[in-house]
Amino acid sequence: MHLPKLCWGDCKATDHALDARLLLGAPKTIEDAIHVAEKIGIPQLWVDQYCINQHDIKMRSATIQSMDMIYGSAALTIIAASGEDAASGLPGIRGTTRAQQRTMRIGRYEVPSNIRDQVRASRWNSCGWTYQEALLSH
Repeated sequence: MHLPKLCWGDCKATDHALDARLLLGAPKTIEDAIHVAEKIGIPQLWVDQYCINQHDIKMRSATIQSMDMIYGSAALTIIAASGEDAASGLPGIRGTTRAQQRTMRIGRYEVPSNIRDQVRASRWNSCGWTYQEALLSH
């Protein structure tokens, strides 16, 4: 099993990459995101909590100023729109339950019919950085 790498601080420096196994015991949402990345073959995972060095003010500032490039370069973005905190997990992943949702069919896909309303009403949507995350992520 190949686990994704998580970066710490400046992700361009490979010596700052962490093996995901070091984060076992991390909050459930992060463990679920690691699981998703591993299952779909994403080799690296950016987790703000770990990738932005809060102890080095210059590095933190530089990283925050680069978030447009980080979000814009991501292959995909996983948001935890249903949880209240990092311990909530991602619904439907590794045993985390999810509420039954009304769906609609778009082509051959079924998608939640009110996903936009759910995301707008989520705690995720109340955080300051999520505007940039939503706007710039693919």
